Amino acid sequence: MKTRFLSYFNQPYPFNSEPKKYLKVVVIFGVFVAGFLYTFKPFGISSAQGNHDLWISLSFGAVTFLSLLILLVLFQSFPKVFNDDKWTLGKELFFSALNFFFVGNANFLFMKYGCYRVDGYIDYGGMMFATFAVGFFPYTFLLLISHLRNLKLNMSRAEGLTSELRHAERSEAIPQELKVILEGQNDKEEVKINPKDIILISSSGNYIEVYFIKNLALERKVLRGSLSKIEESLLEFDFFFRCHRTHLVNLERVEEVKGNSQGYRLAFGQDIHDIPVARTKNHEFRELISSLAS
Repeated sequence: MKTRFLSYFNQPYPFNSEPKKYLKVVVIFGVFVAGFLYTFKPFGISSAQGNHDLWISLSFGAVTFLSLLILLVLFQSFPKVFNDDKWTLGKELFFSALNFFFVGNANFLFMKYGCYRVDGYIDYGGMMFATFAVGFFPYTFLLLISHLRNLKLNMSRAEGLTSELRHAERSEAIPQELKVILEGQNDKEEVKINPKDIILISSSGNYIEVYFIKNLALERKVLRGSLSKIEESLLEFDFFFRCHRTHLVNLERVEEVKGNSQGYRLAFGQDIHDIPVARTKNHEFRELISSLAS
């Protein structure tokens, strides 16, 4: 039971890593808080004189906005931690709770030390309860619904893409004697190989890893160089696809397309770990597979 529970929350989940999109979410939350408080006037806001209820509501909305904006800076400062490739449903829930905890504290401090005084003052525990009741728990419900919807959609599409790949025309026109040379930056550092025998090429820092078949066995060669330069040398072969900033794959070597909440992962067998398709590449990937299968 515990293993199944942990396995569920270890499922991949898309991380909102783009500042513009996150900023949009932050604005929506700020407006929601201000609108909610102005409409329902809890915490004694209804007793405010004149149009102070409007300004109090807007102030809480601004505090929420600024609190989440600070967290955006935190996310951008630690890209290795807040990484889409390693993001999971459990991490999303944990850091969402952290967001609401931070917002609740900021709003409590504003209520206690801010410019406005309201009759319905609540203590720290009450503020945190209200923050999580109004924000985190509804957000969690919507998050799980979104996860299940994306998972079902992408798994269904992945099955179709796998079927299309298996029926796609193979590039038989490439003769076996044709060789391409993948050169590294160091002297005499190269891989001379038929392009059809390349499985995938991955980058890590200043190095690239070439996975290929030689004498019916999987081999791996590490070269010093950039993935972009290697990609340029293979542009004439339409079965290569830059599915991710760190991965260039041979689509004819893909054995299965797997779907998850983030999008797609490519399975190659041969003891090679699954390769992610970047979310920004999902549409291009589907279009390319369809064109190869037609």
